[in-house]
Amino acid sequence: MDQSSETPIQKNLRTYWKDEILTKTFLEASILEGTVSGRQGSSLKPYSWENVGEILRKTHSFDVDQSQVINRYDYLRHRYAAWCSLKTKTEENDEMEEESEDESQRTSQGTQFMNSLRDQIALKLSPSS
Repeated sequence: MDQSSETPIQKNLRTYWKDEILTKTFLEASILEGTVSGRQGSSLKPYSWENVGEILRKTHSFDVDQSQVINRYDYLRHRYAAWCSLKTKTEENDEMEEESEDESQRTSQGTQFMNSLRDQIALKLSPSS
C-alpha cells in the first residue's frame, strides 16, 4: 500500500465563529429551541442541539457537529457570566464614588458651618464688643 496515494482522514477542522451575524443566528436558534423544546439542566436537549446545527447549515452553510455547538454555547455562557460579574463590580464602584462625593460635600458643608460658628463666637467674645 502506497501512503502517498491514500487520502488522509480529515479530522474536524477548527471552526471559526468570528462572524457576528452567525453568532446572532446561533443565539436566536438556541433561545428558540430552549423555548420550544425545553431545557435539560442548564443546557438544551440533544435533539435541540442538532436542530440548532441544522439552522446554521441552512442559513449560513456552516457545518458543525453537536459537540461544537455545545462548546460554543458553553463558551458564550461563561463569557456572559464574566461580563455580568464585571458589570456588577463596576456599578458598585460607581455607587461608592457617588457616596464618597456626597460625603465630601457633607464634610465641606460641615466645615463651612463650623468656620462660621467659630467666627460668630470670636466676634461675641472679642474685647472690642
